[in-house]
Amino acid sequence: MLVKDSFVKFWIKEEMEIEQLIISRSTIVYGKGNVPGLARCRGFTVRESHIKNPEFVFKPFSNQIREMHLTGNDFYGVMSFNIVYHIGHHLDKFATLSVLEFEG
Repeated sequence: MLVKDSFVKFWIKEEMEIEQLIISRSTIVYGKGNVPGLARCRGFTVRESHIKNPEFVFKPFSNQIREMHLTGNDFYGVMSFNIVYHIGHHLDKFATLSVLEFEG
């Protein structure tokens, strides 16, 4: 699923059959972690977007996430954001993560 040039607020209640979610040049105002509707998501990409409250990044949609690509983003509303700390702190959630591309 590709979301491009959009305003996104994650709050999905119904199960979606999405294994790859790509968000590009968008504004994400709230990224609710552990969203049941995206439990099948294996690949997650956010590029060139404005992200506030990036909870979905450090508490991924499910423990099946395999790839995360987060490049060219502006994380605002966050005092400090350390993806390495969150991966180390939530190892159970990132057990299947094999690719992490992060810039920011």
